[in-house]
Formats: sequence, C-alpha cells, structure tokens
Amino acid sequence: MSMRDELVLESLIRDMKKYILRVIIGVFMLFSACFGGLMMWVAADTADSVEPAERFLDHLSLREYHDAYALTSALFRAEQTEERFVEVVETVLFSDYELQHWRNRTLERGDVARFRGTIVDDFGINVPIALDVAREAGEWKVLSMTGPVRRGLGPGAWFRSIPTKPEIQRMVKADLMAFIQGVDDKDLTAFYDNNMAASFQIRIHVTTFQRAYQHFIDKEIDISALEDVDAVLDGVREFEPDPELVELLVVEGYYPIEPLPVHFVFRYWWQHPEWKLDGILVDEPDPGLLTPSQCMMWLVAEDAEDISRCFEE
Repeated sequence: MSMRDELVLESLIRDMKKYILRVIIGVFMLFSACFGGLMMWVAADTADSVEPAERFLDHLSLREYHDAYALTSALFRAEQTEERFVEVVETVLFSDYELQHWRNRTLERGDVARFRGTIVDDFGINVPIALDVAREAGEWKVLSMTGPVRRGLGPGAWFRSIPTKPEIQRMVKADLMAFIQGVDDKDLTAFYDNNMAASFQIRIHVTTFQRAYQHFIDKEIDISALEDVDAVLDGVREFEPDPELVELLVVEGYYPIEPLPVHFVFRYWWQHPEWKLDGILVDEPDPGLLTPSQCMMWLVAEDAEDISRCFEE
C-alpha cells in the first residue's frame, strides 16, 4: 500500500470515529431528554396525589391521629375504625417519615397512586411502608398504609406487630365466652364457623372439633365465671415459626376462677383483618392441668399451703 493510500485510510478511520461519536452523543442526548421529560411527567402526574399522603404522614408524626384519620377514604374507614387505626399506628411509635423522591415514583394508575418510603420510630429504626391514595369524589384520600410483609391487605393501616397485653386479654376472653356459649347451646358449630381461622377449618372438620369438646357439654362444665376476671398470661410467644411462613401467635395462661382454675393454650393466625384461632386447648377446671409454675402462682394467690395439689398423679 502506498503512502498516499495509507493517509487516505487514516483519514477515513478518523471520520468514521467522529461519526460514531456524534451518533453516541446524539442518542445519549435524546435519551437524557426523554428521561428528563419522563421524570418531569412523573413529578407533575403525582403532584396532586402526594400532597394528602404527606399531610397524612405529617399528622401521624405529630400524634394527631384524629386529623390523620380524617384524610382517609370511605373504604379505609369502612374497613378500620378510628379506634383500631390508633391502636395500629401506636404500635409503630411513629416519629418521622420520608417518601421516595419523585424520580423514583411511578405514574398514577387511574384513580389510585402508590408511594413508597420509610417511617422512623422513636428508637430511630426505619420501617418500610407502602402508602396508597385513591381519588374519591374528585379528591385524593388515603386508601391504605402497610408495613413490611403485609401485602394485598386492602384499605386500612396494617403493620406486623404483636397485640398489646390488653388486646390479648380481650381476644382470649372474647373467644372463651363464645366457646362457653357453644357449650351452653350444646353445639359448637357457630363457634367453629365464627372464631376458628380458615387454616384450622381446612385441617379439622367441625364434627371432629365437636367431639373433642363433647365432654364439656356432657359434664355441663361451667366456666362462665371467667367473664369477671382477667387471665394470668404465661408465655406469649411471638410469631411462632411455621412451615408456610404465616404469622402465628401462641398465648398460654389460666383463669383463676373459683373454685378451680382453667388452663388454656390458644394459637392465633393472622387472617386479615384480625387474629383468629388456628388452634385451641381449653382444659377442665383443675390445678393439676396447669404448668408447675402456673400452679404455684395460683397457690400463692389463693394463700394455699398444700403444694401437693399441683403435683397430683
């Protein structure tokens, strides 16, 4: 190849490199313009819907629960009362929040928009949240706020948390009073249908359940006195592991009624929007059916001196 040919080839290569570079720059500029335009579109699209979401979170951070609840949709309020709403958000100890920057948001889907972010509790722990707002009568309202592991639950505020002791007391007593009503009616079908979780009903048929507690009916065992006393709780186990990774809560304790205490073990399963019984053990009134530590506590409370009552064969 002659010197002249080599110079021509070098010139062509330089021109080709310049052309490719211009194309790359052009594509990049076009992409940047489109991306910037898309981001501006997202920002404009979510401007109206994010405002009530931020006001809602502002009220929560200031513990202004009534004002926050007033910003919720009719569906939210139909699913969750204000009292229940306050119970849920107080378990999080809400102190601050941060929503995702508008660059990371998605476009509104018709009359619904979703925002993700974090709330900060009083211990400085960040809790991820998803907050949905919906257009209701032309106005954006909060539809739901959910914490981690709580997906697809519908309207309301829902966070994975252990019920408070007063709530556990209420749950246990309500279930036991329903059980007592079934014993009085000599038919536990209504209790089975209304109080037992779907997970339990899948495993155990109502006739099997009825047979398991037929002795309460046959012996006409009366434990209705527990309505007037609180349970002595022992060993509330948080989210007991389960092969299917569902949320479980095991509550054990006894009711110190006269003349003899009643031992129970309840296994609760989260069946939105409440805890329902996944397993139940209610013993006949008998101190010998308490655990040794429970029985000793009962004897102390009764000022009884004969500890053999707790260890009868």
